[in-house]
Amino acid sequence: TPLVLESQRERFRRQAVESSDELLGMLLEEVDPERDAVVVVAPYASNESTSLTVVGVSAPGLEPGLLSSGTTRRAGFAQTVDIAPTILDLVGLEKPSSMEGTVIQTNPGGADAEERAEFLAAADDAARFRDRTLGGASVVFVLAQLGLWVLAVWTLARPGRRLRTVTEVGTLAVIGFLPVTYFAGAFPFHDWGSAAWWGFVLGMSAVLGATMQALGRRYLVDPLMLALGFVVALLSVDILFGGPLQFNTVFGYSPTVAGRFNGLGNPAFSMLTAAGIILAALVAHRVRGSVGTWCAVALLGWCVILDGAPMLGADVGGALSLVPAAGVTAFMLLGWRIRLRTVVLGAAATVLVVIGFGALDLLRPESQQTHLGRLLSDIGANGAGAFETVVLRKLNANLSVLNTSIWTLMLPLVFAAVAFVFWWAPWRLR
Repeated sequence: TPLVLESQRERFRRQAVESSDELLGMLLEEVDPERDAVVVVAPYASNESTSLTVVGVSAPGLEPGLLSSGTTRRAGFAQTVDIAPTILDLVGLEKPSSMEGTVIQTNPGGADAEERAEFLAAADDAARFRDRTLGGASVVFVLAQLGLWVLAVWTLARPGRRLRTVTEVGTLAVIGFLPVTYFAGAFPFHDWGSAAWWGFVLGMSAVLGATMQALGRRYLVDPLMLALGFVVALLSVDILFGGPLQFNTVFGYSPTVAGRFNGLGNPAFSMLTAAGIILAALVAHRVRGSVGTWCAVALLGWCVILDGAPMLGADVGGALSLVPAAGVTAFMLLGWRIRLRTVVLGAAATVLVVIGFGALDLLRPESQQTHLGRLLSDIGANGAGAFETVVLRKLNANLSVLNTSIWTLMLPLVFAAVAFVFWWAPWRLR
C-alpha cells in the first residue's frame, strides 16, 4: 500500500509471508499424504517487476524433483495454463479438449530440495538479467548495421586495402556478435554484471572477426563463409543437445516471457535461415561443379529439418517460410526455371512438410509433443476454429511488431543498401 513507509511495507510483507507460511503448515498437518494432493501456486509476481513465481505439487506416488509439463518440456518450468489440467488429473477427471495446457509432472533427480531451490532462484536471476540486456543488445546490433553500411559505401567509393580490411573485420565481428551472445549463456553473467557481459561479448566478437578475416583472406568470400558456417554450426550443435544455449540468453528465449521453452526461437530461426541460405549460395560458388551445388542443397535441407522437426527446432512458423525460401534458392542453384507450376508445387510441398512434422509429433508421447502436435489434436477435436484462433493471434503479433521493434529499421536500410550496390557496383553482386 502507498500509505506506509518503505521500511514498514517490507516489515508488513514479511509478517504476511510468515503468517501465510504458518497457516499453510497448519493445513498440511491435516493432510493425509497417502490419500490427499496439495497444489501451491503463486499465479503472479508480488512486485512490479517481471519475474518467475512458484508452483509446488505434493501427491501420493509423486517423487520429489523439479516440475515440468508438456507445454514447456523443460525441467523446472511449467505455465499457468498447466494448473487446471494438473488438478483435473489429480482428482481423476479427463481434461476437456478445449482446455489448453498439459499435466505437470516431476523430473526426479539426485538434487535435494535446497539445490532445486538454488537452481530455480538462479534461473530467475538469469531471466531478469537477460530481459534487461535484450534491449541494449538489439540497439547495439542495429546501430552497428547502420555504421557498417555507411562504411561499406565509403569503401566502395574510395577503395583502399586498409579501409577494406577494417570494413571486413567490422562486418565479420558484427556477424560473430550473434552467436557469441549464445556462448555467454554458458557463464553466470547474471552474477558478474552487465559490464562483464558486454566486455565478453564485444571482445569475443572482435576476436572472431579478426581471426576469420585472417584465416580466409586469400579468397574473397572465405571469411564470410567461415562466419556464416560458425552461426549454422553453433545453432545446429546447440539444438542437437537440447538447446542449452537458447535458454535465458539475449537472442534466445526467457521463461519470464514464456513464449517458448524449447527448440528454436524467432531470432535463432532468423540467424539460421539467413546464414544457411547465403552460405549455401557461397558453397555452390566456391565448390565448383555439381558437388558444390548438391552440397548447398543438402545444407538447405538440413536447415529445414533442424528448424521444423518437432524433436529439434519445433518451429512451425519458421518451416512455413523456410521451406519455400530454401526451395527457391535450391531451384536457382540447380539452374531450374521457376514457373507458376513451380510456385503451386512449392506451396503444396510447404503444407505437406508441416503436416509431416505434425504427424511425426503426434506419434510421440503427449508429454513430449510440441505446440504443433497439440494444435492438430485440437483441430481434430474442435474443428477449424482452433486453427483460426492461432492464425489470427500470430498475425496480430507479427503486425504489432512492425511499429514497436527497433529491428524494423533494418528493412529500409537493407533495401536501400542493396539498391545502392545494384547501381554502384553490380559486378559485386554477380
